[in-house]
Amino acid sequence: MDESELYVIILACSVVQTLKRINYYQSNQPNQSTMSVLDDRVPKRQRVDPVSMEDVMMHARIIWQRDPRTERAEATEDTTFREFFGVSAMVSLMCWNMLIDLDLLPDEGCLHHFLWALMWMKVYARMKVMTALCGGVDKETMMKWVMKFVYAIAYLESEVVSCSFCCCMLLLLLFVLHSRTLHFSPQIVWENRHVDDIGNDCLVAVDCTDVKCPNWGPTFSTYKHGKKGGLRYELAHCLRTGDIVWIHGPFPAGKFNDITIFRLCLMTFLGEDERAEVDDGYAGEAPLHCKCPKSFANPETTLHMQSRVRSRQETINKRVKDFNVLQSIYRNDPTDHPFVFRACVVLKQLSINNGEKLFEAGYRDPGNHIGGDGYDDNDNMDASDSDSSL
Repeated sequence: MDESELYVIILACSVVQTLKRINYYQSNQPNQSTMSVLDDRVPKRQRVDPVSMEDVMMHARIIWQRDPRTERAEATEDTTFREFFGVSAMVSLMCWNMLIDLDLLPDEGCLHHFLWALMWMKVYARMKVMTALCGGVDKETMMKWVMKFVYAIAYLESEVVSCSFCCCMLLLLLFVLHSRTLHFSPQIVWENRHVDDIGNDCLVAVDCTDVKCPNWGPTFSTYKHGKKGGLRYELAHCLRTGDIVWIHGPFPAGKFNDITIFRLCLMTFLGEDERAEVDDGYAGEAPLHCKCPKSFANPETTLHMQSRVRSRQETINKRVKDFNVLQSIYRNDPTDHPFVFRACVVLKQLSINNGEKLFEAGYRDPGNHIGGDGYDDNDNMDASDSDSSL
């Protein structure tokens, strides 16, 4: 099978599966204007018993093959929980409650199925290992519940990501016309970049990150992984708050470089006179649409501040890749990869919301003293800047 055939197969599967999943979640949202007339036809929210932190920890201890009611030191259990599930128990409980509140919980889905999905993304071991960790269930049962919850978590992107049905259709059309790959739904609460705005012309920092995939040909080859297969995603975070505000991808890493992806979509979403903070790979759009260190218009006094911003973007990339499913070569259906990646990003954004903040970048335009005296070039990163949550 050559690369062109692979393009067509991935495109067809991606469009069909995306349409099916969009239709499923759209059809499961009650239409409030017709509730009184079509009460019997509107899907009912399934009744789910309230879940507490103790319930989460009891199910986790069962997976760890320990007495579910025997507690150990809080720090020890928190470390173990993160090693198995990729996030803290509190973040997993937040995610579970959001699935219930937004009516995204899969039918008959249980808390232990949800933990299977988190563990699958975090550990991503071979199938026999994963089924053993899930209590010896067969692989078909495990993967059925894993993927149901991965899709559901990814759809939380409409909460920690706004994307309407019409927007998805437009993106799918762009997807067909421009790249023939499987990127879609490129917005993670984009308007959050205005939070705590002090008038800077740059509100976001942008960069791409590559994740491993099978060797599908030179089009997917990436130098970041020794010229092996890779899928490229674009991420952006708010310079003032550190929140992730943009996801776009995937793209074949060998065909789309960072600036091409930037021009394809995100650049058109920037406001009037708005720019993005980027690295030197985007120099072709500087200084009109972005700022980068090697731009002729970039002042030397801002280089240290810009370096901190790029370091924080790399920290976000590292946190997202804390899930082993994004570190290893992806072995499952490639059309599911966008949902897996988005689920990982959603979980890490929930971690940020829960207090696991990124270090401060102190970003401020030269001459902009709103909210302080400006950035001190002699201000170095201290111990509090390190990413201790990984």
